[in-house]
Amino acid sequence: MFWQIFKQISFTAIFVLCLMLNAMNVSAESKTVEADGEYTAGEGLEENFSVAKERARLNAMRNASEKVGVFVESISKACW
Repeated sequence: MFWQIFKQISFTAIFVLCLMLNAMNVSAESKTVEADGEYTAGEGLEENFSVAKERARLNAMRNASEKVGVFVESISKACW
């Protein structure tokens, strides 16, 4: 009788432990990272404010992804 109860408790404990470990592996963490990006516009035909702003934003996204080493979803805000 004792061994049957021990087996049931052991099985339940192992099952709960497996569920907890599985939940730890699939959980995602959201992290906010701030990064700056710079771009110096030249005098070419395609060099204008909007192009320079977009290239600076791409540079900032690259810098942010290098900080955390993962995919970056961006929401950018111009500060000028």
